[in-house]
Amino acid sequence: MKFDKELVLKNKFWFLLVVTLPLSLGALFILATSVSGEINSNRAKIEKALKEFTAAGDIKTDEEIKKVTREAEIEEGKKNLIWKEEFAKQEGLFLWPDQVEKEFNFKSGLFAQKIQITKAEAGGPPAKNEERLIHGTVTRQEGDALVVLGADKKEYRFHQAKNVIIAGGDYVFGTIPVNTAVEVTFHRGKYFMEPLTEKELGVYRRFEVYTSQIEPLLALVEPMNEKGEGIVQLPGYWFMKDCKLPSSQQLFLNYLENGWEDAQEFSEEAWLAQEDIWVQQELYRLIRAANKSVSEFQGKGGEERTRFTLSRTPSGTWTCNGTAPKS
Repeated sequence: MKFDKELVLKNKFWFLLVVTLPLSLGALFILATSVSGEINSNRAKIEKALKEFTAAGDIKTDEEIKKVTREAEIEEGKKNLIWKEEFAKQEGLFLWPDQVEKEFNFKSGLFAQKIQITKAEAGGPPAKNEERLIHGTVTRQEGDALVVLGADKKEYRFHQAKNVIIAGGDYVFGTIPVNTAVEVTFHRGKYFMEPLTEKELGVYRRFEVYTSQIEPLLALVEPMNEKGEGIVQLPGYWFMKDCKLPSSQQLFLNYLENGWEDAQEFSEEAWLAQEDIWVQQELYRLIRAANKSVSEFQGKGGEERTRFTLSRTPSGTWTCNGTAPKS
């Protein structure tokens, strides 16, 4: 068959259409599938990156950051103030026996955790004291406490913590020479379950020291005596008579009837015993407050009782001093 060139030229549009149409359709198909899929994938990546960038928030200026920081510091100050006020309300509840507080000041004394022996730099400015770190020199040993003259020219009296560390010299607590330059890291007041030293336990172990808390505790509720005087009738009709402490069989008081005579290291037990005393003191205080409210409503109050001081002699016998209330 002879190629008809003239026919092709006359009908070239139709010939071109027949040839290009499948190619065009194929291109459209490719655009609608693979190219479109790649575009959608790239769009998704861009949208994800944009979302992450937007989630980071607006960039703040230095002034805005300072403002927010000041506001946060104010709120932190309010929190600390509230904590301080609430602690002050409870501070009087957690007291050890008077003799322990007198000698060691568990309530607010300074207890040395670490004593670093240093060398004072001649001609240099004195180191500044920090919140729980005092720079100074030893001035004297005062009983069981170490007295240090701080960089602020004030004297600080440090008691020994159980596990105090002394670094920079071959010393133990109480043997550091006068005029020695030191850095003392400390905490204020005994924290709950802090190990006690042998001297502290020695004072607390004295039976008359531990039991000195019992009669004042019971006196809070003004217990009824054998004459029927008083406010609260304790279970078993117990009342302070002939200087006898309540038996361990009674149901209104939990305490160690025989004290700590055979104990050696009993820090944890001492804290738990004191916790018992503190809890019972608060319960008795609430009972007294309730009775006082009722008595004021009825126009009738209780009478003050004779107070007793109990002690035990080395031979194991009891001594007792009764003190009548002052008029």
